[in-house]
Amino acid sequence: DWGRLEVSTDGNSWSPLYGVSEVRTNWAQATIDLSPWKNATNLRIRFHLWSDSGGTDDGWFGVLMPIGGAE
Repeated sequence: DWGRLEVSTDGNSWSPLYGVSEVRTNWAQATIDLSPWKNATNLRIRFHLWSDSGGTDDGWFGVLMPIGGAE
C-alpha cells in the first residue's frame, strides 16, 4: 500500500510531491513546498492512495492545511 500527494496544472499529468509506503503508528508532520507553482492559474492537488487486499488496517489519513505564503 502507498499514498502520495500529487499536483497538476492541467488535470491530466500529475507529479508526485510526497509519499509514504510504510506503516506509521504515529502522526507525521510534513511541509510541502508549492512555490514552484505559485503562478499557476489552475493548480490541482490530490491525495492518491493505492491499496491491495493484503491487509485490513485503517488506511491513510491526510489533513489538508491552508495554502498561502508570507508577504
